[in-house]
Formats: sequence, C-alpha cells, structure tokens
Amino acid sequence: MINKVSKSNFRISAFPARGWLKILLRIFGSLIDRILGFRKLERFYTESNLEGLSKENFVHRALDKLNVNYCLNNNLIDKIPHEGPFIIVSNHPFGGLEGIILADVISGVRKDLKFMANSGLSLIKEMDNFFLFTNPLKTSNYKNISSIRACREHLDNKGILVLFPAGKVAYYRKGKKRITDGDWNRIAAKLSRNTNTPVLPIFIQGYNSRLFYFMGRIYFRFRLLMLPRELVKMKNRMVNIYSGNIINPDQLMDSSRKNTDFLRMQAYLQDPEYIFRRQVEADITDLPGLISAVPYSLIKEELTTLPEKQHLLDFKHYSVYYGYYDQLENTVREITRLRELTFREMKEGSGKERDTDRFDFTYTQLFIMDNKNEEIIGAYRMGQIDRLLKNGDMKDIYLSKMFNFEGEFLEKIKQGVEMGRSFLIKREQKSIYGFFLLWRGIGEVMVRNPHYRYLYGTVSLSNIYDPRSVAIIHRVLVGEKNIVRPMTDIDIKIHPEVEEYIAARNPGIKELDNIIKSIEPEGKGIPVLVRQYHKLGARFVSIGSDIEFRRTPGMLLIVNTGESKAKTIQRYFGNNTDAYLNYRPESDRNSRL
Repeated sequence: MINKVSKSNFRISAFPARGWLKILLRIFGSLIDRILGFRKLERFYTESNLEGLSKENFVHRALDKLNVNYCLNNNLIDKIPHEGPFIIVSNHPFGGLEGIILADVISGVRKDLKFMANSGLSLIKEMDNFFLFTNPLKTSNYKNISSIRACREHLDNKGILVLFPAGKVAYYRKGKKRITDGDWNRIAAKLSRNTNTPVLPIFIQGYNSRLFYFMGRIYFRFRLLMLPRELVKMKNRMVNIYSGNIINPDQLMDSSRKNTDFLRMQAYLQDPEYIFRRQVEADITDLPGLISAVPYSLIKEELTTLPEKQHLLDFKHYSVYYGYYDQLENTVREITRLRELTFREMKEGSGKERDTDRFDFTYTQLFIMDNKNEEIIGAYRMGQIDRLLKNGDMKDIYLSKMFNFEGEFLEKIKQGVEMGRSFLIKREQKSIYGFFLLWRGIGEVMVRNPHYRYLYGTVSLSNIYDPRSVAIIHRVLVGEKNIVRPMTDIDIKIHPEVEEYIAARNPGIKELDNIIKSIEPEGKGIPVLVRQYHKLGARFVSIGSDIEFRRTPGMLLIVNTGESKAKTIQRYFGNNTDAYLNYRPESDRNSRL
C-alpha cells in the first residue's frame, strides 16, 4: 500500500539548522554527505523502494533489505498488553536500528505505538507518524516541554510509548571505562508515576563500529552525524533483545531520579553476558521416591516418653517440642522425610529418599506438632556448639563443611547455637502460626539456656532463585568480600551498571526486596528468613555453596541475641526476655537443655 508521504531527504543540509551552521551545511553538504554515509543511505532508500510506504511496511522492508534479523527473548511479546497505557524503556546501543526493530516488533501487537525520538529522525518521512519529537542535545529547549506533554496525552489516551531515556546513542564513557548509555532522562519514571502506567525494561545487545566510538571521542557531535553510516553498515546483523519483568508504578515510590536509576538498572540486568545458569547436582526428574510416612501412633508414643521440660509450649492445637535422635528415632525419620519433600519443592534437597546425614544423630530437633491433624508441620535443626565441640573436632559442626570458622567468629559461635534445616510443610508456609511457633520455640530454648548468646546459621538462597538475585543479595547484605571464608565460593559476576547502582544507593532491606521482586518471574522477594534475621539485627558475613545439598547457596549470618533490644526479641523470648538480657555468666546456675 502506498501512502501520499513526502519523500525522505537523506542529506545533511536537510537537518534543522539556523544561521552560520545552515550556511556551512549548504556549502559543504555534498562532501559531508559522502563522508558520513548519507549518500549510501539515500541509495539504499531508493534501491529498496522505501519511498511512500506506510510506517509499518517501511520498517519491515528496511529490515528485510538490510537482512537484519532479531531474536526476542524472555517472552517479550507476551508481556506487551493488547490495550491500555504502557511504557517500554530501553538502552540505546545503535542510535537507529533498535528503533526500526522495535517499531516492527511492537506494531505487530499494537497500532497505537509512539516513540519519543530525536528530531533528526524527522528526515524519515515514512516513519513520521511513529514519532513524538524532542531535542536530546538541548534538554532545556522549550520545544521539549510540548513533546513531554504529547507523551502524557498519548498515555492518557491509553497508547503505548517507547522511550530511549539516554536520548543519545551509547558511547565510550571514560569515567566508566566502557561503552554504555549516557545518563537517563527522568521522563519515563515521571510518566509512569503520573499516569499510573506500568513499565517494561528491555536490553538490546550490540555495538556500533570501532570508528564510530573513536570519532565520538574526538568530538561528541560526530556520534550523531555518523549514525547514517552506521545504519547502512548494519547489514546481515542478528540483534538479540531481552526483556525484564514489568515494573508496576507502585514499585516506583521514590524520587524520580532514584526511580530512573532503578529502571536503568532493570534494563542492564537483562544483559545476557551476566545471566548464568546454576549448576545443580541432580535433575529434579531423576530423584528417587520418598520413604513412606511414619504412622502418627509411633510419633505419639515417643512424645509421651519425653521429659516434660522438652515440651516447650502449646498454642491453639499446636505443640512445640525438642528432642534428640536417641529419644525420637521415628519422629526424626518423619522430619527427614518432610524436609526432603519440602526442599524438593524449592529445587533443593539431598536428592535421596529422605534428607538426613550423620548430624541428625547429634543435633537437637525442634519441631511443631499439629495435634488436630496429627502431623508434624515444621522443624528446625539446632546445634548446641558447646555440646558438639566437647571433643574439639570442628567436623562435628555441620556448617564447617561450608565455611572456614576461625578467629573471632569461631569464639563467638562457641557461645551459640547453630540453626539450620528449617522447613514448614507447604500448607503452612503462608500461615501466621507455623513460622511464629518455630521462632517462639527458639526463643524458649534461649531463655532457658541464657549462656547461649548467639544464633548463627545459613539462610538458603533456594535454587528457585535466579543467580542474579543471589549475587545482588550477597552484594547488598554481605558486601564485596566474605568476612568468613567459604569452602566453595559462589562466583557470579554482577553487571557494572548494577554494581554502580548498589554502590550509589546502598539499598536497604525494603529496596533490596523490591529489586529481587523485579528479577524473579513469580515476583517473589527475598527469603522470609532473611527479613526475619534482619529484624533481629543479624550480621550477614559470607555466602557459600553446600555441595552436598544440590549446590544450594547459603548465606551465613550471626545474631548477637545477648545484645538485642527487648522489644525486638520479646515476641519470641516471652516473659523471660529481661532475665535473658540481664544474664551474666557468673549467675549461671547450670541451666541446660
């Protein structure tokens, strides 16, 4: 179909200019056209019969004649709604080709597509109806105000808007020592908040020629002038496009500058060079079946023989107990079955018919009984370090397999309890009772044994988490280096843009949770135990890989419960909180489990 569209004018003299610059362009325009590739672009335009095509046909034929193909990753098309206001933000690696590609992609889904674009693109008359023009070289230009207003009106009319917030093509940034976008404009974040519009960040992989970056380092305006030359040189390219998760306006509750930095980071998070597949020991489909459930009658029989002091508390139809293997052989067997069942659902576990090892014979089992349904609903495995180190053998401590305990950290944990292997059965994972009762049981153990002043352990960063999430959690909560040396390192690189974001923002726990939600497909945030330990004032000190537990990453932490604030721990330590906090070793009356 041919539209009555003015022919595109691919000459430098056609660029909007005034005064002496306009005169120079007229005098030397022909020479400049030849040097910068405008002649080649015009020849391509003519030979490809692009004149007068509709905007959709124009971009499709241009890509076909350039023999440029693209690959859409991460279900990009499925994330674009068929109606309603929507914003797409992207990095700007090429300066022209990415706009043509996105126009071809998105116009196949939506006909109400608009780009906020450089006014230089007004030379392409066939695409004119795609654009809302602005001048990125002069951000204070009064004409830009009208273009921003036009963007807002387009979203108010429930249209879809594509923005390249850098405004200019990516270039070599001396301060960053790499090729990347310039600073992003705040318009995307502002429009999202002001119009209550979701945003989809995408990353387009690729670079321009070395000559382009070299000339840009000589004089920055050469970058714009060389774009026609670069577009013609894009023949036979394959361009990969990666989409992130949709960012809802309620995730952009900060200042427009911080929100802009957040959106930029989200785009660069999709860079495939920094996306890793985690190595897992065994494929989930190859795992053996679980052992049979232990009859409740056998568990009940063991519970009736426990000393009364090991019955820690009751709440509604739940009871919390602790015990040892030689007291609770059947109960421990059922706990290990339920552990493996629960961990497999999170792509963890031992890969055996039940999750057990030699430490189940020496560690303390804290567990919750649901008396109404006659089943165990959750448990924790606790290691009393003074009890375990009677023979002075560090191998009797489970986490010594993952971390090299020495020096000050070792001295601290000698006064503490190692926490691990926690679980709640699937039905109880969203219940307010299960999690509370586990921690209420831990608190009861501590107040009855006030010589324990530390809780330490690992929070499992489950294999259902994206490795990028693991790396960011580590970077934010632990820092650049592990204070305690892991036996097996987690070596996942973080994108420099993400590293710079974290260094500049120093995100707190809420912002970290928001970042992880934006990465994970199901929108899950940081593990609930991370939030819980953080509330208790935990210090996160390392991260390592448990090679015997399907290579699951574990983040090591320690809580100094002896120096906690009463209001922080009283929910779990109960009425004896003050006595616990005021305890001194000389007042120890041999209180023990």
